[in-house]
Amino acid sequence: MQLTFGMFDHIDLGHRTVQQVYEHRFRMAERIDQAGFYAFHVAEHHGTTLSCSPSPNLFLAAVSQRTKRLKLAPLVYILPMYNPQRLIEEICMLDHMSGGRLEMGVGKGIAPFEHTIWGINPLEALDRYKEVLEIVLLGLTQPKLTYKGDYHRYIDVPMVMRPLQQPHPPLWYGVWLDPKATIWPAQMGCNIATIISAKGVRPLTDRFREEWVKAQGAKPLPHMSLNRTVIIGKTDAEARAIAERAHKNYQHSLGYLWHIFGATPAHFPTDFEEVLEKEMIICGSASKVRDEVAKQCEVSGTNYLLARFAYGDMTDAEVEYSLDQFIEKVMPAFTTPEKQPAIA
Repeated sequence: MQLTFGMFDHIDLGHRTVQQVYEHRFRMAERIDQAGFYAFHVAEHHGTTLSCSPSPNLFLAAVSQRTKRLKLAPLVYILPMYNPQRLIEEICMLDHMSGGRLEMGVGKGIAPFEHTIWGINPLEALDRYKEVLEIVLLGLTQPKLTYKGDYHRYIDVPMVMRPLQQPHPPLWYGVWLDPKATIWPAQMGCNIATIISAKGVRPLTDRFREEWVKAQGAKPLPHMSLNRTVIIGKTDAEARAIAERAHKNYQHSLGYLWHIFGATPAHFPTDFEEVLEKEMIICGSASKVRDEVAKQCEVSGTNYLLARFAYGDMTDAEVEYSLDQFIEKVMPAFTTPEKQPAIA
């Protein structure tokens, strides 16, 4: 089985200072760049310890200067929260600063309370998302921007900044439960990201393949990713203990803003055993993780593992051991010899 690998990160605070978080992730970016990972995917969240990078573009601009080949992929821009013209200009800047390594994840945001603290009615989030996406794609591909919508209006605005990648950087889109949700990303030529159980993902990837052929013909399939937290220990027991402890800290961050508003995070299981049952975490020795990656990607029909290594309050040593073991003992099983990256 051939797989491509990316790293996903909420950039959650954990037990570090914000400055320590940034430096830790910069070092991780350098490591995965050297090891041959395809991309570094960064989430966007606001008003919560779940994320110390509420501006993915600002964070990834720094990462771009410490890496050479690694793609840089916000996953996702919470589009209702953006001034479209400003986002167009920042996308162009980051695409040039990185030498054409930017890829764009788009979405409306999953936490209604983040919309609320930004002064956005959550009931308008989907319509705002659609409008901002339409404007951004127009602005990246047209010499002048003219648009009249419910929330934004532009008349002959010069689009002086152009992206390095034409017509625009590649798109990413998160697909949740409904196979029909794969139609639009297939038509748009998007990469897709999934997070549910491997069996649950399979109907999504099957439908995506069908829709891709209809829309794109014989073009090669893009990335169809399986998002998993990956924790490797010296033994299965050690890895599980680290994962269970770190999950408690992560769960606090995940629910931080929800709890302020007296609610419980939607869509995500909170109990550690349930998280394992739903396959959101893969933990164990390197050999166990390798076998589980193979099984889940085969069952799900995915071709891209989107792995999160820094989780909750994991220490630097725990994260680095897990990442090194993954690079040295897991990745080579899924790459041909000529494609295996040199270990720095």
